[in-house]
Amino acid sequence: ELAISTSSSETSAMIAASKLTSQDTRSVEQEGIPFKLEYPAGVFCRFKLTRSQLTVSNLKAELEKRFEDIEKASELKLRYLDEDQDEVIISCDDDLKECMALFDELQWKVVRLKVIHGIDTAS
Repeated sequence: ELAISTSSSETSAMIAASKLTSQDTRSVEQEGIPFKLEYPAGVFCRFKLTRSQLTVSNLKAELEKRFEDIEKASELKLRYLDEDQDEVIISCDDDLKECMALFDELQWKVVRLKVIHGIDTAS
């Protein structure tokens, strides 16, 4: 989950996925990694990023493109669910790399992130 914020806003991201086949793995490498972001009120967006595009800034830019009323991207935080079903915050590119390591290891089909507003990082 992304946690780059200096204001009272919070964005979280959750990952939910199913197993990839070897054919799916090749497709992911060629076409990009599929992301599914849930914005508050249950609104979703889907997009793909290649591995070379995988940065927190690029994730936030994709959100800004899709949601007109979204807060400044620099104030957003994202969360995902890890293999233990714990919510994990992505606060920097290293956190995103850890998330992607799970994507590879657990062979998820999609990276599911949840955007949550608020100051409380536990929510």
